[in-house]
Amino acid sequence: QPEKWTGKWENLSSNNYHVNTLSYANGFLFEGTTEGVYKLQINNSNNWLKIGLDTDTTEVTKIIAMGSNNLLATISYNTIRKEDKILFKSIDGGNSWTGWPLELANDSNKYSYLYFLEYNPGNPDALFGYDGSILHSNNSGKIWHRVFTGGASEFLYVSKDHPNQIWTGGWNNTFSPYLAKSTDGGVTWVSLSKNIFYGADSSVFSVVISPKDENKVLAGIGGFIRKSKDGGVTWKTVLENYHIRVLKNSLQRENRVYASGLSPEGQLFVAVSNNYGDSWEIETYEGSPAGVQTNDMVVADVQGQETLFLGTNQGVYSLMFESN
Repeated sequence: QPEKWTGKWENLSSNNYHVNTLSYANGFLFEGTTEGVYKLQINNSNNWLKIGLDTDTTEVTKIIAMGSNNLLATISYNTIRKEDKILFKSIDGGNSWTGWPLELANDSNKYSYLYFLEYNPGNPDALFGYDGSILHSNNSGKIWHRVFTGGASEFLYVSKDHPNQIWTGGWNNTFSPYLAKSTDGGVTWVSLSKNIFYGADSSVFSVVISPKDENKVLAGIGGFIRKSKDGGVTWKTVLENYHIRVLKNSLQRENRVYASGLSPEGQLFVAVSNNYGDSWEIETYEGSPAGVQTNDMVVADVQGQETLFLGTNQGVYSLMFESN
């Protein structure tokens, strides 16, 4: 019998900022927005604290909490300013930040942004990012090397369970889906664009890999979720009509996976699968604002209960699952 559960939604925002990125560690939730970085101590009256990186010409594109005090953040400028700092680190929970410009080995910095920052969980000094190409750093972002240039990326994914698996994708210059992967930690890359193509102009926005089987992959592409059981060689559509922006594995159940993005009705939703994508249930927040879109999602264990935090274009929401 399928597991019975109910979801409890909560609006965690005291503002309606456009949230680009979320991260969670040790009871603290961090959001990167168009107005800087904020943090919230969960179960503390929704009192968000502003902790910096806010200017009139920047927005925070990624926040990574490796602990409640150890933070990494990236920003994007709205003008081309190559010499400015775009990667920041805090070791005191955001009270102070140290920043670096984007320094490329044997290459010039073309842009004034860094997106989709990720790290190898076995080696936190090994970072990956995107500045129009996929970049790799072995020294916490002081010096970067360009390792792959494909299409225009909408995401960068480093599997926490299979850290040699790195995926990226988006769209190419013909406005068709673009997808590529590395299975050796970013040294070599394979294009999967022809494999994922579904006969329509669309982008790939997210990928997630099964914790137990590195060949089992889900991808959010246009208004679909597609599943591969052979590492991206062949694909099957498993959910339609929902524009999926983010896919995340459950922390508590190896076959459970979550998806969110933009629903046909413009309401906040989470799609839940307990068989790693073969079938889905939709949990909708009836009280959500119209036209809401999930940009990032965090899966956390909060006092023993699996909780999702969703960063949207209209603030932050949570969904806690209660089993019956």
